[in-house]
Amino acid sequence: MTLGEGDFPTRMNAAYEYEAGDLLKEVILQAKGENRITCGVYQVASKLNMNPKAVLLCLYADDCVADDVLSMHFALIKAFCWENTVPLMKVSNHDALYELLKDMRVVPPDFIQEGEDHEDDFAIGESVAVTPEDTFCVLIEVPEHKSESEDELLHHHHNMAQCNPSPMARLAS
Repeated sequence: MTLGEGDFPTRMNAAYEYEAGDLLKEVILQAKGENRITCGVYQVASKLNMNPKAVLLCLYADDCVADDVLSMHFALIKAFCWENTVPLMKVSNHDALYELLKDMRVVPPDFIQEGEDHEDDFAIGESVAVTPEDTFCVLIEVPEHKSESEDELLHHHHNMAQCNPSPMARLAS
């Protein structure tokens, strides 16, 4: 199902959210292969602060905000994304998101200093395996050349945002 320009439904149905989830899975796998993914609340916040225009999409898991401190960080990240027109999308199934990203490596928050470049952190061995908590918040960077699936996902995001300020992608288990 693809919506034409200006054809905005009054409410999104689950099928459209699952279609967005399928596109999201494809985009995540592409970005992962190109090393364009950042995982972790602090890492995402740092990357957003450095260059919000370099962000294709910011994701957060819908089913994980039980911790008050984490909830406050999510609220700040959401506000920053909205203020800087960074596409923000909820993911309905955190376990499925973790499964897509569990073989990645991340830079622990202790190593992140504002304004520093962390491109070489993986090469010097300061990275650690991604944990389920790291995938509560995920950032996908803009590629050199956007793929058709990335364009389609952003189109889905735009259409869903017309009905709901917090668009959701449903990842199948």
